[in-house]
Amino acid sequence: MKNIKWLLSLFIVLCIKPNMLVSQSKPFNNRFIINASCSRSWKDDTTSYVEITVSYYIGQVVLQKDSAGYRGSITLQIFLKKQTDSIFSAIGNYMIPTLLSDTSRKELINEVLSKMTYVLGMGSYQLSIVGYDRGMPSHRDSLQYNVMIQRRPDSPVTSDLDLCTNISESSNTNDMFYKNGYRVCTNPSLVFGSNQYPVVFSYIELYHLRIGSTYAITTQILDTKGSILKSIKRVRRISFANTVDVTTVNIHTLSSGKYLFQYILSDTNGNEIAQSVKKFFIYNPSIQSLSGAVVSSKGAELAGLSDQEIIAEFHLAQYIAQSDQIRIFNKLTTMDARREFLAKFWTDIENGYQGRTDISRLIYLQRVFEANQNYKAFLKEGWRTDRGRVYILYAKPDEIERFPSSNSNKPYEIWHYYQIEGGIQFVFIDISGAGEYTLVHSTKRGEIQDEGWQQYLR
Repeated sequence: MKNIKWLLSLFIVLCIKPNMLVSQSKPFNNRFIINASCSRSWKDDTTSYVEITVSYYIGQVVLQKDSAGYRGSITLQIFLKKQTDSIFSAIGNYMIPTLLSDTSRKELINEVLSKMTYVLGMGSYQLSIVGYDRGMPSHRDSLQYNVMIQRRPDSPVTSDLDLCTNISESSNTNDMFYKNGYRVCTNPSLVFGSNQYPVVFSYIELYHLRIGSTYAITTQILDTKGSILKSIKRVRRISFANTVDVTTVNIHTLSSGKYLFQYILSDTNGNEIAQSVKKFFIYNPSIQSLSGAVVSSKGAELAGLSDQEIIAEFHLAQYIAQSDQIRIFNKLTTMDARREFLAKFWTDIENGYQGRTDISRLIYLQRVFEANQNYKAFLKEGWRTDRGRVYILYAKPDEIERFPSSNSNKPYEIWHYYQIEGGIQFVFIDISGAGEYTLVHSTKRGEIQDEGWQQYLR
């Protein structure tokens, strides 16, 4: 691949957090989820380091017992392509192992962190991260990022902001987490809270500062409406043109939800020079939000569910759950925490906080039941098929056109919804001829669109 300065260095480190409590050692609800963060910092004026930090939980991995203990591992693959290229190129393929001596203790489920660093030249890239359980390759997850590498300006500028579980001074350059005089433990999940991480540590690099000048540094926590909830301001006299800044913010009093962490560099007159912002999430179950009474009411509705039923229900809700909600739920380690989270999830859905005003818990679960009755394909449950997903999200269509197989065409269906976006349709084709209809085209915004879908009929 042209204009790419390939791998500078690779760091893979396993960081075990023994205080993470869980109730089981088998794969978590038959799902495998990776968390990842991607941050850029300048190497020189025309190239940048791109640091990828990935984490997964041992409780989501198949463990095999041998004479040494219990082993598990994942394969992590990194792919990259320039926006001008047509295909991805593999730039990393890593096996990340873990070994446990005992699976009978609650502490056996730990988080495994891996960190890779690449150097890229100027350009626009797409980065793809794929991870799967080597003990069960069908358990996999993937993430994609758009990465822009630009020429470093001559004026003061910052790197991307890293939010971390801990940062401490260090001189151990052999430590894989070592960065510019610090040991920096990035938090790929971006989930913080009083139970585990009540303090958000931030790491940022500053470039082209004026030596001997004094700058004002402001760190702020904002809610999704832009209101400032916490603000810490300090001044710093600069001894080097390029330097590092580390900050801490205590978030143990903030209620669960999504927030913004904002870092602002200003002159002493208050004129903003540069800034960096990153979204993160807080889970503080002991802090009641304004809707706490409503959430408690919904929690009573879930009181009769077992832990496995709570996990299974949230899994069913994946079509309307946001990625950050899935990350938070999979970090929870007790039944009470999961039940409270699920109660807040359905409360937010039913109040329209996530953009939907047409669905409730009971309606959603009823549609799941009906999808399982009507759209099952082989060993795949109906709710997991394409027709099942569309039925769950958009209800029963106003009209269905069914076209049987012929000498020239495979069987297909066209579903019409006349009350959504002025009229939309979904086209499903039994591509394999085995009874499972695949969505190949839709006129619904945000769904797959392929005007040449007729090619799949042949």
